[in-house]
Amino acid sequence: MNQEDYYRYKFPYEALAQLAAHSGDPLHRREFALEGDYFKRYVDATSAASLRAAALEMKSLRSIHIGAVFSDRLSLARRVRARVLACVRARARVDLCARARRAGFVCAVAA
Repeated sequence: MNQEDYYRYKFPYEALAQLAAHSGDPLHRREFALEGDYFKRYVDATSAASLRAAALEMKSLRSIHIGAVFSDRLSLARRVRARVLACVRARARVDLCARARRAGFVCAVAA
C-alpha cells in the first residue's frame, strides 16, 4: 500500500480529530499542518471529514501535524494579516513512523 492509499483508505481521521479536540476546544481553532513536497500551515478543519478532504488534496502527503489551539478561527489568520491570534494551548505533534504505519498504527509524540 502506498502513502496515498494509506491516507485515503486507512488513516484514522476520526481518531485524530478526537485527539485534537480532547481538551474541549473547537476543532476549527486547532492548527493543522500538512507535510509533503511542501509544508502547508493553517489547514481548516471543522470535522474529521474536512481534515480528510484537505489531506487528500496534497498528493505527496507524508505527515499531518497537530499544532496549537488559537483564540479564534484559523481561516482568519490567512485572510486578515492584521488580525493577531493568540496561542491558548500548547501543541502536540503526530508523526507516522514508517514501520508503525505499515503495521497499521499511528505514533503520537507530544512536543
